[in-house]
Amino acid sequence: MKKNNKILLILSLLVCINALAASILSNITLGTILTWVLAFILLLCSFRTGIAASKPLKIIKYTLLGLFCLLLAGSSVLYISGSQNNVTYEEDAVIVLGTGVRGEEPTESLKRRLDAAAAYHEKNPDALIVVTGGKGDDENLSEAEVMERYLLKSGIPQEIIIKEDQATSTEENFMFSGGILGKRLPSGYKTCYISNDFHIYRAGLYARYFGFPDATHASGTTPWYMIVPNGLRETVVIIKTFIIG
Repeated sequence: MKKNNKILLILSLLVCINALAASILSNITLGTILTWVLAFILLLCSFRTGIAASKPLKIIKYTLLGLFCLLLAGSSVLYISGSQNNVTYEEDAVIVLGTGVRGEEPTESLKRRLDAAAAYHEKNPDALIVVTGGKGDDENLSEAEVMERYLLKSGIPQEIIIKEDQATSTEENFMFSGGILGKRLPSGYKTCYISNDFHIYRAGLYARYFGFPDATHASGTTPWYMIVPNGLRETVVIIKTFIIG
């Protein structure tokens, strides 16, 4: 086996381990599926004999590999830009965007968003904290309920937590949170939103579209096993957003 093929095989095994860890430790998402697909494509590209060496399949597999490389490059940009926080700690409200829960516990990705919210609270204890996220078909409790419980255990006072438990998408996170805050705060209030680093860019698009043009942001990091899955998924979703609006 040539050196390049060995490298591709090793990469395939590493990506496969990553996909397996993501499947076990988090919920199955489009990103997890894309990571399995990437591992399979890398494995195919490492073979140079049999059907894998046929010209049509070679064209297909290397085209797909090229597309995945572009997606990974896009993912890197999202992670780098999303990690650049711009909160002033003078905001009147914080919107913590929900993501998957497992049973009655937040996933590691959601914990990191909530930990970022708790860290923000230490510097600006007067800001309201909106936890937003509905209940998925595979979830026992709404994301907002799980998030509220976690923040209460972290020492956040009940009176500053607002629970929005109907949203099923990032768009609705901002739509419904805006409706609640508009009734609680005077016009011109300042807001920041919190999500994981890979999600900050798209969340910012929706924040501006749904009435938060000057919203600042803070980010939580992403667990190692979700870096590739979340990056791939988010890049695909952003491309889709720009294509269909």
